[in-house]
Amino acid sequence: MIVAVLWGAATIAFIAVKLIPGDPVSILSGGENIVDEAERAALVHQYGLDQPLVLQYVRYIGNALLGNFGESYQYRQPVIDVISEAAGPTLQLAGSAIIIALSLAITVALATAGRRRGLAVTLSGLELILLSTPVYWIGIVLLSLFSFQLQWFPVTGNDGFASLVLPAIALSLPLTALLSQVLRDGLEEALSQPFALTVRARGVGETLLRFRHGLRHAALA
Repeated sequence: MIVAVLWGAATIAFIAVKLIPGDPVSILSGGENIVDEAERAALVHQYGLDQPLVLQYVRYIGNALLGNFGESYQYRQPVIDVISEAAGPTLQLAGSAIIIALSLAITVALATAGRRRGLAVTLSGLELILLSTPVYWIGIVLLSLFSFQLQWFPVTGNDGFASLVLPAIALSLPLTALLSQVLRDGLEEALSQPFALTVRARGVGETLLRFRHGLRHAALA
């Protein structure tokens, strides 16, 4: 399945590039009058643009399988190098968002499962709002409040941990809403099972019951 998705994405990217209006050589060289005919022909041959479209596609897929994604026209360096430079910060941001989402979701689920009906309705509404709100809108709200008004965090740039906080929170909130819904439903179902009554009869406290037994069953569910 993953292979099919990657192949489909690569094929769509290839088709999209071919559908871009204009002459690829002119785009690469910066304009139609920048290079002469000899230089244009050399560029066409260098990038295989003089080959049939099918051969261009086969060459494109073959190079991609070998990890050769060509050269970035914007950065003038191999695409794989550009990806490698961005991979570290991207993984750091994604990992931070996942950790925040899991921590918040577990806390909310443990604190609210089986509680008052009004609280559950309020939280469900809030979770629905977070799930329905685009991440970039959440980011704009966080920036407006904590960067522009309170000036607690930088607006742009890479200043280490401070620059990571708001983007990670913005990414984590919709995931938190989804996970807390799933965990809360699982916890409520687990706490209604016979084993929960048995554990309570042994004198185990409600907090320990939820954390040690209920949460495990909710995660498996």
